[in-house]
Amino acid sequence: MAPDYSNDLSARTVGEVMDDNNIEAQVEEDIVASDPIFKDARIRVISHSGKVLIVGQVPEQRLIPIATQIAQKVRKVTSVHNELTVGPKLSAAIKANDSWQAIKVKSRMFTTDNFPSKNINIIVENGIVYLMGRVSKDIAQRAGQIASEVGGVQKVVLLFEEPSKL
Repeated sequence: MAPDYSNDLSARTVGEVMDDNNIEAQVEEDIVASDPIFKDARIRVISHSGKVLIVGQVPEQRLIPIATQIAQKVRKVTSVHNELTVGPKLSAAIKANDSWQAIKVKSRMFTTDNFPSKNINIIVENGIVYLMGRVSKDIAQRAGQIASEVGGVQKVVLLFEEPSKL
């Protein structure tokens, strides 16, 4: 019998989702405005409950810590996980493969009995799967296991936070 995770959810409120959307837009805007060379970069900013993930490619190593510093200054950001790499922007083929990988991971989680897949944000960048959300340690570990079993996934990075005890 599959474990029942139904009482282990801590979904974001509408306000938190709006805050995260604002954080994403502000961080990306501030990063691009900070140095003209960022215009030649590919940067994706994902926020979940104030926890920010930055992925993409930049033309120079010196830009990576700058992006972190800028993100940390944005209102309501609680932490920053910077996964920018130095190199050319990803090709259309790699981006398409990343999209396909995300669909496969989401599908696998969705079809796992009683698994709270709707509370997990799945980001794939250059074959690496980043999982974000507010879930228990058990769910985080299970999500990582499910993602790692999907063919073609190179690595899984867990960026979960535990729900606060009420």
